[in-house]
Amino acid sequence: MQRCNDATLEELSDLLYEKTQVKVSRATLGRLTQKLNYSFKKKHYTRRKKKVTGYSKKEWNTGQKFEKLRHQN
Repeated sequence: MQRCNDATLEELSDLLYEKTQVKVSRATLGRLTQKLNYSFKKKHYTRRKKKVTGYSKKEWNTGQKFEKLRHQN
């Protein structure tokens, strides 16, 4: 599993079958990884969007914060 840490449970099931000729379901592999406290961290191949800080969603969507600043000046 460490060499294929980006593989899905289905891919791991297929790999296990290729190596051992034993078919294991995704659910069984999922339970096994939970018991072993093993987590899969999928690699993200796209850049993450830069987070806009300082605005609540409501203010950001309606421009209320901009209006407050405009009226202060």
